[in-house]
Order: sequence, then C-alpha cells, then structure tokens
Amino acid sequence: MRALCIVACAASLAPAKAWADGGNVFVLHDLHDFIRFSRHGDEVAWMNKTRSLLGFDIMPGVTPLARGDAARGGFDWSASQPGSIAQPSATGAFADPLGFVVDPMRRGLLYAQDEWGLRTDLYEALVLQAATDTLAGARSTVGVSRLNLRSDLLVYRDPGVGMGRITFQVRSNATMPGGASMSASVGAASKLDELRSGFDNQLVRLAWSQSFFNDRWIVSVGKLNPNDFVADNIFANDETRQFLAQPFDGNSTWPVTFQDKCEGVGTIAIPTDWLFMTGYAVSAAGVNDAWLDLDLGDGYAVAGEVGLLAELDGRPCRVSWAWCGTDANAASVDQGVDGAWGTCQAVTAQILPVRQLGTWFQWSQADADVASSATQELALGLTIDDCFERRGDGFGVAIARTEPLAADDQVQWLTETYYRFQVTGSLQLTLDAQVLAPSASELVDDPVLVGGVRAVWRF
Repeated sequence: MRALCIVACAASLAPAKAWADGGNVFVLHDLHDFIRFSRHGDEVAWMNKTRSLLGFDIMPGVTPLARGDAARGGFDWSASQPGSIAQPSATGAFADPLGFVVDPMRRGLLYAQDEWGLRTDLYEALVLQAATDTLAGARSTVGVSRLNLRSDLLVYRDPGVGMGRITFQVRSNATMPGGASMSASVGAASKLDELRSGFDNQLVRLAWSQSFFNDRWIVSVGKLNPNDFVADNIFANDETRQFLAQPFDGNSTWPVTFQDKCEGVGTIAIPTDWLFMTGYAVSAAGVNDAWLDLDLGDGYAVAGEVGLLAELDGRPCRVSWAWCGTDANAASVDQGVDGAWGTCQAVTAQILPVRQLGTWFQWSQADADVASSATQELALGLTIDDCFERRGDGFGVAIARTEPLAADDQVQWLTETYYRFQVTGSLQLTLDAQVLAPSASELVDDPVLVGGVRAVWRF
C-alpha cells in the first residue's frame, strides 16, 4: 500500500446562498479512465489519478491553442458524436431524436477543442421536487432550472513544466415559482436542491490558472469557487449528476464564500508523490454580486487542509483534515462590514474499494458566529458510476446528521438516494428521494419525504 500525505494551506471565504456548483464533470471521468487503462506502478498514471481525485485539472488529452510546431490534425466533420463531450462513450439506451441538430453542434464544439484547445461544458438542468408535508402555508412543490456554459481554454502546455488555462463560466437560473425554496417549505436546516440559486444570471468563474514543475503546482487567480481547493469530495460535489442536498454537495456548516463564487487566489501543490498542499484567499465582497466585485472587502477567510492518500490495488484513497478562519458571515456581508472572527474545520475521507464505486465520509464544524445554517454535520455515503455496465448510469445513497444553528431547531437526520439513467447520449434523467426523519423544524410531521426528478440535457 502506497501512502501519500496531503497537506493543504488555504485562505477562504464561504457563503450560504449559492452552494451549488457542478461546473466540471471532466475530472471524475478522467479518474475512472485512468483507473481503467493505466498500469499499476506507473508513476505518470499515479499522478494522473491523484490529480483527478483532488480536482487538479490540467485538461489531459487536449492540445493547447499555442501548439508550436505541432501539426493540426484533420478533424473529421462526418464522424457521429452520439455521446456528450464529457463522456462520449455514454450513448444512452435510446438514439437521440434530436441527433440531427445536436451532432453538428457537438462537432463544432469538439472542433474548437481539437483545434484551439477550447473545452466546453454546456447543459440545461431542470429539477422538480414535491414534499409529503410542509410548514403551514408553504408550497409542497418547487421547480428549478439552470442553463450553464463553462469554457476552459488551454492556452499553452510546456512539456516538463506545466500549462496555462483560462476558465470562463456563466449561468442563467430560475425558480418556479420565484422565491420558493423546498428547504424552507419543510423547515430543513440544509438546502435540499443545490441547483437553486439566488441569482437570475451569474458569472460563476473567470480565472487564469497556471501550473509549474511538471504539473505539480497550480495557481488560479480571478473569480473562483473556494471549495475547488479545500474539502472537495469528487464523489459528492456535482448536483447535476450526483446528490442534490447540501450535506452531500459541500456542507451546511462552513461560512459564506466556501461554495460561493468570489474573487481571489487558489493553489494546489503536489511537491512529492505523497505530499499535497493547497490554499486559497478570496474576498467576501463578491458574495452578493452576481458578476465581478473588485472592492475586495466585507471580510476574508483563511483555510488549510492536511491529509493522507494511499493506493489500494491501483485505486487512490484519501483522508484529510481542513481548517478555516474567517471574519465574514451572511449578516456582515449583507451589511457591508467585517464580522466577528470564527473558525471551522472539516474531515473528508474517500476510497474506491472496487472500480467505479466511491465510498466517502465527511464531518464539518463551525463556530456559531460564522456558521452557515448548522454548527456541526456528519455525512457518509457511496456513489457508483456506470451501474450495471451501463456507461453514464449512476447510483448514490448517503445519510447526514446536522446540528442546526438556530437554537429552536432540533437535530436533523437526512437520507438521500438517487438513480441516474443515461437515456440518450445527451439526456440524463435522475429519480431522487430525500427523507427527513426528523427535519430541523418540529412543525412538520416525521418523516418528511421529498421526491424529485432531475433532467439534464448536455452537449
């Protein structure tokens, strides 16, 4: 067994209003492919698996815009593209009825990737949820939609040194009816639909990333998601493909900016093949700004993560501890002032006991002065990709215990399970069930069942 210590020093601000992300599915697919096709004992393969497990994205397999003397390959415009760009082999159970429209557009995006190094993740997501019981007068049904465009331009790659990348991501969001929230309807201490956003339109990421020392150190500057750098769980971090509830897509405790999108600097370093360090520093000024806020005020945060990675039969596993200190919370950001200083911490563990099966555990805690909606939370679960040898299908189940911040609320237990069907190469349909037993509020009957359907149409 091969041990790999992870040490991460990070600076972070963490918001409570936009915890959803799901911006990049490529690194999880890269991890699975590295495990499928790499040889045991191969140092390059080990580093590739390590980077993917930690979300260290160097855009493998993409030729950069500045390719020097390298010849441009002849792109085959006639080749069929039935699967999405992120997972081309997941072609679904049925032929795409809109293939005559999708195929040419997907070929155009793939041409941009092959010829110019421009990788694109374009999707439309829709979630409909219904609850068996609600607070008095609250809605029992809520719908949420999101249109997402993310582009990563690989500007250059210097062999033996690193690469340079520009990331741009925007979203258009809607809630039906406007202002509705399923978590508020059932008195939950955690968000139950991470696709939901407080912004109608939002610049999610705009950053320059550059790696050094043969892709062992990467630095990103711009508008970031701090959770990309600290306490990230690749098996439970994508609300478009995995879990919808907040305890399984981030956590309910860490303060503003942890999963909000804010201006700052982030870094990940792997100085040896067993040691890894990360860091970020972001401003809380962007928490309430959908676009860019360069005032760099309203508080700040610092965070760090220390952990252990190991290799088990060619598959990586991880245990880590993270710490954050901040003087920003939701109230101080709304008022435009610095808040009281507080700290929080988190423990994350991930392992692939068998191919395609990720099991994980996470615990987080925050001081009441800076906590989001809870002071302590414990979650564990498993995530399976390519169920029953069907590429694109997926299953997950998880349970969380949450201690709410509000003094009048009770300890909440939440269980979530989902099954994701790859219907066509473009369409995924997920059936999701969440059980609150009990909810944080004593004013709803136990248990509360929240059923959901998620449809994601992806280029």
